[in-house]
Amino acid sequence: MPYGKVCRWVEGKGFGFIKPDDGGPDIFVHSREAGMLSVGDKVSYQQKDDRMGKNRAEACTIKLLK
Repeated sequence: MPYGKVCRWVEGKGFGFIKPDDGGPDIFVHSREAGMLSVGDKVSYQQKDDRMGKNRAEACTIKLLK
C-alpha cells in the first residue's frame, strides 16, 4: 500500500486529502473510510476511482501509522 500524510482535513464535513509520499495529486478521503483524521497524520491507503466514475481518486482503505 502507498503511504502519505494528511495535508487537509475539514472536521465539520468529515473529509480531507492525503498527499502521497511518492508525489502526484492529492487523494480525497472521507471519514466513513478513515474515521476522523488530523492534518499531519501519516497513513497508508488503497486508492480507487471515485464513486461517480470521474478521474479523481479517493482512498478506500486507510490505516493510521504511528
